[in-house]
Amino acid sequence: MKLKSTSTIAMLAAVIAFTLSACSPYEEGPGISLRSKSSRISNTWKINYAVEADGDDRTDDLDDDTYIFSDDGGVSVTVTAGGTSFSGTGNWTLLNDDEDFRLEYSYSALGFTIEFDETFEILRLANDEFWIRDVDDDGIEIRFVTADS
Repeated sequence: MKLKSTSTIAMLAAVIAFTLSACSPYEEGPGISLRSKSSRISNTWKINYAVEADGDDRTDDLDDDTYIFSDDGGVSVTVTAGGTSFSGTGNWTLLNDDEDFRLEYSYSALGFTIEFDETFEILRLANDEFWIRDVDDDGIEIRFVTADS
């Protein structure tokens, strides 16, 4: 009798594990999180990986940039170009059942206003990692890590 209940528990555990691993809407996970998607995005992020679809590595161009996503959908951005930092603000939103991420912001640089408005597919959304891929233009994949990582 004990063997039968042990195998039933093992089977139930396997079914639960399989179900939880299939719960993530994101290609790279995580399978389950106790924090909402918005609260995981709300953080200070740095780019530690940026590669275009054609393999062109842009990480060195972007690794000094900082993105602060607030829980009200606002974003503060600091981008660095040629050793000079520029700050801007904008908004972020989740789209398509929280599977896509839209980022809009603008900043002034050398007398010009630079506007950014892109939609990304979310690949991974964990507490300390946020991976996205541009769905429109160059297919760039960007991997953020928390700024304190």
